[in-house]
Amino acid sequence: MKYRKCQGISIDSLDNIPIFEFKTINATADAQVKVAIGEADAKVLVVVGEAEGRKITAVGTAEAEVIQLKTNAVGQENYRTIEVARALAGAHVPLVPQIVAGGGNGDSSSFVDVLLANLVQKDLASKNTPTLPVPAPVPVPTPTPAPTPPAAT
Repeated sequence: MKYRKCQGISIDSLDNIPIFEFKTINATADAQVKVAIGEADAKVLVVVGEAEGRKITAVGTAEAEVIQLKTNAVGQENYRTIEVARALAGAHVPLVPQIVAGGGNGDSSSFVDVLLANLVQKDLASKNTPTLPVPAPVPVPTPTPAPTPPAAT
């Protein structure tokens, strides 16, 4: 009789092995599979992380080189001024006050001036809000009166 073997255990001799040993062997194999999968996932994360790091470094280096070229082209002070203006424009920061309230004598603004400025600002804001277009009025035809008969003479 030929014996088939599975992991060094003869198939014919399996009848003599208690069931808990099968469960132990199965659990051990499952654990080994999970460990192998975990190690493979960890290696993938390391490789992906290193690639992302190289990408970030490459992009940062390229941006630094571009900034250096721009600075060399226009000068450090001019480049700084351009970048500050670009940042302010992108943030929609007004560069000059939109409303100025104050007395002519150089004193600080009074409470009335502040209230007046606030009212003017609200009025300007309401005028800047988009409104729906009003449709043109539709002309309504007026009935023409019936002709009157000529008067008898």
